[in-house]
Amino acid sequence: MNQQISRFVSKAVAKLRYDFWDAPRGRGRSPGKDLWDDQFRSGSWNGLGVAGEVAHYAILAAYAPYLHPSPDILDVGCGQGELVKHLKLRGFNSYLGIDLSSEAVQQAAASHACEKIHFVSANLDSWTTEQTFDLIIFNESLYYSREPAATLERYATYLRAPAEGGLLISMCEYGNHEIIWRQIEKKYSPVFSTRVENENAQAWNIKGFKTTGPRGCAQGSPMASS
Repeated sequence: MNQQISRFVSKAVAKLRYDFWDAPRGRGRSPGKDLWDDQFRSGSWNGLGVAGEVAHYAILAAYAPYLHPSPDILDVGCGQGELVKHLKLRGFNSYLGIDLSSEAVQQAAASHACEKIHFVSANLDSWTTEQTFDLIIFNESLYYSREPAATLERYATYLRAPAEGGLLISMCEYGNHEIIWRQIEKKYSPVFSTRVENENAQAWNIKGFKTTGPRGCAQGSPMASS
């Protein structure tokens, strides 16, 4: 009983600290690998292909060619690989998806892995690579990083030729997403932006960024002269 009380108090204190200290400062929080694995194993995320979810995936995929015509893609927080189904319709040179959940990665690999599609289980806050990419996507994953804006800036160094590619970010209107967007846009200006809302009033903001030019804006892009 004492251990249960101690765990309860510890979780309550951690939540209060996040809600009143970390979240207002644009920090993110992950529920942890074990919980993600349990949710993917139990099928909690099997509904991502329903009509209410498809629009934001389709828009992310549709934006990709506007940042690079045939990209090598890094998808950070790929889950079961729902997004790659839509990206296949647009075409790409190669795709690497990473996710904290090894269960999600196993399911993604079973459904989608082929010569140019690969999945790796990794923590987005600590993962590093010597590879470079033309397009880096954070689809509903950036706010699970401890320091989202700093994490995005670190991943931007993995862009092969920033003037010819870029970053794609989708975040659900949830928690401290507005603070995170403001921090991102202090560094990078979006070259395009769309808001999607489904029949359940669940909404996503989807934005594409170049990392060159004034405040990261690509020279000659629609935002460069604003």
